[in-house]
Amino acid sequence: QDKHGVWTLDWSASWSEVKKTDLDPASFTLLRCALKDKNGIYNLRDGNKISSDVKNYVEIEGSEYAKDAKTIYFRNTPLSGADLKTFTVMPPASVEETSIYAKDSIHVYWFGNVIEGADPKTFAYSKRDNSFATDKSALFYGGEKVKGSIDLKTFVPLEDDSYIKDKKHVS
Repeated sequence: QDKHGVWTLDWSASWSEVKKTDLDPASFTLLRCALKDKNGIYNLRDGNKISSDVKNYVEIEGSEYAKDAKTIYFRNTPLSGADLKTFTVMPPASVEETSIYAKDSIHVYWFGNVIEGADPKTFAYSKRDNSFATDKSALFYGGEKVKGSIDLKTFVPLEDDSYIKDKKHVS
C-alpha cells in the first residue's frame, strides 16, 4: 500500500510481480485471510472481490473459515450449500493448530470440502491426530471414509500415523 493505491503479488504469474488493485487505500485493511476496504472483501491471492458485505464479514478465529450475512467461506471460496444458521467451526486439537473441521446441520467439512457420508451430529476427530475422525458408523482419514471393518470404539492411531489398531486388528 502506498498513497497511490494498494498493490498485491500476482500469484498467478510469479512471486516477483506485483499488480495494482482497485482497493481504496484510505480504508484498506489487511485481514488474516483477506483484504478489506469500504467497498468489499477481496481475495488475498488475486485481489478479486468475494463479498460486498463489509459490515457482516468476519473471519472465524482459529481457522481459515469466514462468513458474512449470506455465505460461509473457506480460504475465500464460498462453501456451496453450507447452512449459515447452524455452521460452526470445530475447535482445533491444540492451540498451535488452525481448525480444519467445520460442520452444519447437513455436512461435515474438512479443509472446506464436504466429507461425504459423515454424520454431523456424531462426528468427532481424534485429539491425538486430527487427520483421523469418526462418526456413528465410520472412520475417516484426511476427509475420506476408510474402507474396511474397524471397531470404532477401540480404534487408535499408532505413533507414526501410518497404522491404526482396534481390539482385533492392526492395519
